[in-house]
Amino acid sequence: MAELTIGFAHAAYRLGDEFLTRGQPMPSFEVRNSAELEQRVAEADVLVVSGLWRNELAERAPKLRLIQSISAGTDQFSRAVLRERGVKLASRP
Repeated sequence: MAELTIGFAHAAYRLGDEFLTRGQPMPSFEVRNSAELEQRVAEADVLVVSGLWRNELAERAPKLRLIQSISAGTDQFSRAVLRERGVKLASRP
């Protein structure tokens, strides 16, 4: 089984730092703004994100299989775009 890479994308929360303190063996990266996310989204199999997502990023993310929204709202995510690309969406209520 191939390793998954998790991308953490939030302007303020240090989710990647927290992930690393838990000793997880999976590769991960953390970005703080839209430009950084645009540059690195292609690396992600899983994306944990809030506020930085734009639907056109889906085209740049061939490995992406799951988005975990860290906010309750998911209006910024196009269900049609994600479904077309086989990407699941989870949210935190």
